[in-house]
Amino acid sequence: MSAQPPPLALELEAPGVAAEVAVGFWVLATRHHGGGFTRFPEANNRSFVMRLVDGGQAGLVLVNATDPAQSFAEVHRLCTETGLQLSHVVSPGGGHHSYMGAWHAEFPSAQLLIGERVATTSNGRGLLELDQVTVMDLADPLPMFAGQLDAHAFTGLLGPGEFDSPTEGKADSMWNLMKAMPKLLSSKEHYDDLWLRHVASNTVIAGENLAPWWSREAHAEMPYLVRKSVEAEVVTIPKQGRKIWDAEQVATGWRTVSAWPATTLLHMHDTVGGGFVGDVPAALRAAALEAGELPA
Repeated sequence: MSAQPPPLALELEAPGVAAEVAVGFWVLATRHHGGGFTRFPEANNRSFVMRLVDGGQAGLVLVNATDPAQSFAEVHRLCTETGLQLSHVVSPGGGHHSYMGAWHAEFPSAQLLIGERVATTSNGRGLLELDQVTVMDLADPLPMFAGQLDAHAFTGLLGPGEFDSPTEGKADSMWNLMKAMPKLLSSKEHYDDLWLRHVASNTVIAGENLAPWWSREAHAEMPYLVRKSVEAEVVTIPKQGRKIWDAEQVATGWRTVSAWPATTLLHMHDTVGGGFVGDVPAALRAAALEAGELPA
């Protein structure tokens, strides 16, 4: 048997710092409010940066383009310290494409990769007018990193509709929040959520059809309705999240990601320093079975 990689050094994670939690794998935490609305509680929003090779050329690949003001300086530092360019910026889906235009302007040589649903949004259509922007093939999202990253796009899901987001320059106003809430609480749009496994560290990076891992301390500080929707320190599917329009596609997704060998499970919105450590395939299967998204 091959030796297991050492545990991730998640204790190094801190807001505004690109922390190397495994060799060639950094986590950059940022302070974030959902959709950019400051009336929503603050949460962690992570970029994941990995040293990967594409066509024989090593580069830094960033998943989830976070707030430029909290991210650019650290990514430039990584580029300087590693001697590598930022080669790719990947949107994992959901609303995680709002800042990609700014990332394109800051790192014009980087390839921007977005999902099919993102491409249908107002922001996504604008991105497609830029150079170096590609819509991922949902059947094989990141073939250039085969053997380094496993990738699966969850399909068969419905999620919130598009709304005026402060992360895209709209007003952070009560009026815009009130207009957004019905869309956030409904599930009518076809979605694709990108899941990844970083092979070298045995780490799965979940999409937003999984709930984040919140410590009991962080969970206790959340507003009542948030505490009711997400449990503390469990691997679970959120009660208010993606809905299903094609059950077989969703079940195929769970079979795929729960077959990946992994010992760490991370989410973009986990508590800083947090994540599930253990038998990831078993935890994912249990969560999908409990939610009725995987047939027994």
